[in-house]
Amino acid sequence: MLCILIGIGTALIAQVHGFLALEQRVKGNVLVVESWLPDFTMPGVVEEFRRHGYQWLVLTGIPILYDGHLSAFNNYAEVTAARLETLGFDKGKIVAIEVSDVEKDRTYQSAIAIKKWFSSNHINNRGVNIYTLDTHSRRSRLLFKKALGDDFAVGVIPARDIRYDPRKWWKTSNGFRRVVDELIAYAYIVVFFNP
Repeated sequence: MLCILIGIGTALIAQVHGFLALEQRVKGNVLVVESWLPDFTMPGVVEEFRRHGYQWLVLTGIPILYDGHLSAFNNYAEVTAARLETLGFDKGKIVAIEVSDVEKDRTYQSAIAIKKWFSSNHINNRGVNIYTLDTHSRRSRLLFKKALGDDFAVGVIPARDIRYDPRKWWKTSNGFRRVVDELIAYAYIVVFFNP
């Protein structure tokens, strides 16, 4: 009986990463990127945009609140835009949106800022795909759906986190922290989050 329970537990643990790393595209011409993504995901952003024929790349980011090597930028959306431009991305297709400096619910606040951008620019497109880190994708999609409402189709594209093996995430401290943190955060959103 103990061996059966251990086997079932191991099988469930192995599936957690796949559950969190949801991939589900929708038809739309807006690709959204939260600007906290690591540099190694940026080539994937460019490839996703080009392959699927988006019209706009919308970047969201909180203000930069300290001096240093990023002092030339006002917010992390501008930093990400500059990173993408170095990869040859057309800056004319980038929309950088600053999100208020928030202590929590940054993803939800990003979605609210994008909804306001849609409204203020009279954009009728109702399909949005979010490009985010793999384990964050299910939570991002849920929060964007809550913020944008039923009028928007929301898809998600997970960027693989190369810092650990997703098939054996529990074997590294980085993988364990990321998966467990996102699982707890997703459970919190499902049970307690009320916009």
